[in-house]
Parts: sequence; C-alpha cells; structure tokens
Amino acid sequence: MRFHVILLAVILFAVSSCERLNPDVYFKETASGRNVLSFTLNGEKVYQSISGGFPSEYPLTRHATFREDPDTGSIVVEASLHHKCFSWLSFSVPADGVADGAALQADVVFEYLYLPRIAHWGEPEVTPSYSSTPLVIDREAEYRHVTVTNSTLKIRRWSREQKILAGNFTLQGQYADSTGKVIPFNVTDGMFDVTDDTYPLSYN
Repeated sequence: MRFHVILLAVILFAVSSCERLNPDVYFKETASGRNVLSFTLNGEKVYQSISGGFPSEYPLTRHATFREDPDTGSIVVEASLHHKCFSWLSFSVPADGVADGAALQADVVFEYLYLPRIAHWGEPEVTPSYSSTPLVIDREAEYRHVTVTNSTLKIRRWSREQKILAGNFTLQGQYADSTGKVIPFNVTDGMFDVTDDTYPLSYN
C-alpha cells in the first residue's frame, strides 16, 4: 500500500512538472497572480525567463513581478525574458491610475542584446617554437533599449489586498541590428498576471 502511495505521488509530480515545463502554460490569460508575462514578437512567442530548482529543470522562480515605487508614485511590471535576443521588459504606470478596466500610458523599457563587430584577428605572432594569431576584442556586446513608437496597456484586474495585477499590452517600434539596419517590431497578444512575490504558490 505504501509503495502505491509513493508511486502515485511520483506520477502526480511528473505530470505537474511536465505542465510547468510546457511553454504554453505561460500564454494562458489568467488573473490569479501566477507571475507570468508573455507576448508575440513579430510572430514569435516570447515569455518570461525562469530559473530552476530541484531537479534542475523544475521552474522554481519566474522573473515576472510587479513592485510599487513610492519615490515616483508608480507601479512597475517587469520581467526578464526567455529569448535569444530580447532580455528585459518593464512597464511603469501611475499608481493612482491603476484600476480594473483602466487603459494607461506606460513608460516602457524594452531591452535587446546588441552584438556589434566585437573582435578581429590581430597580427600573427611567430616564435621559433610556435605561431599563433591573436583574437583582439574591439568592444563588448551591450544591452540597448529599443525605440517604442506606440504602446497600449489595459488593466484586467488589480487587487491591492491580494497583491494581484493582470492586464494586456501591445507595442510597436524599431531597433538597430549589429549592421546598423533598422528593424521594425510588433508586439501583440501581450499578457501579464503577476504578484509582488517572486515565488508564487500555484501554476493554476
């Protein structure tokens, strides 16, 4: 009997872990404080980054939260992103304007990894015993902010008591790639459902 209970617990844990590892779970529109943020960027799905617990693949921390900034009187929704190029997204809105159904103008920070020509081969170094060509680092890769030309943000749920903030957003703008080419971007289907706690209690 005890063996069957243990086996059932293992099976339930595995099923739960599979759901948590499935990126689709981050695109469900909810308002229960799951600490998730997701959107579609030029047709590609993007969601907030996660960090592992035990086992290593188990997502323990999700880096999408909100915080209240008393110095500026604003509420900031922020998330690090699981993406090969774009790394960070945050919205700052006036705290006194946050309410269910409110459409707000937000200050947006949207970062991407800028990869310029960062290195070149130097002059060959030759000695009697060996020869080599050194790699000379010209400059480091850097994070830059995109230019946001249009944005919308709408609150679906705000509960100060339960510390839940949920809403939707869209963005349009442009950024420069490593060759200097200006690339437009369009963010649609943006959704966030966050608390001020990095360790939410439930994925449901």
